[in-house]
Amino acid sequence: MLDYAASNIAGLDLSTQQAGDLLQQMGAFGISNYLTGIMLILIGWKARPLALVMLGVIPAVYPIGHTAIKINSAPYAPTQAAWGEATPMLVYLAISGTTFITGVWITLNRKKQGKANSQLDQPSQ
Repeated sequence: MLDYAASNIAGLDLSTQQAGDLLQQMGAFGISNYLTGIMLILIGWKARPLALVMLGVIPAVYPIGHTAIKINSAPYAPTQAAWGEATPMLVYLAISGTTFITGVWITLNRKKQGKANSQLDQPSQ
């Protein structure tokens, strides 16, 4: 469905000589999204502490990538693609960041409770 996404979502002009390049890049990005999704599911399933770390890494890395794209594309004409606004991406980043902060808070509270419980369980000397 690359043609549809490029034309109707991104608003790209596929009548140019670069149409094949644009579709290839969109396809590669889509494949990486599937791969990332599968990896995050496996991390959450098999390595739960790493899932919390990844929830913090996601909102930290996207601004770096955004800045790098802006810097590297500065000498070129601005994009003519619609790209569907940034709102869905901002919602995704907010959910990731909020879940990360909540997860860290819960983890720290559980550790405090565990220490308090272990101190209560020890006989006084």
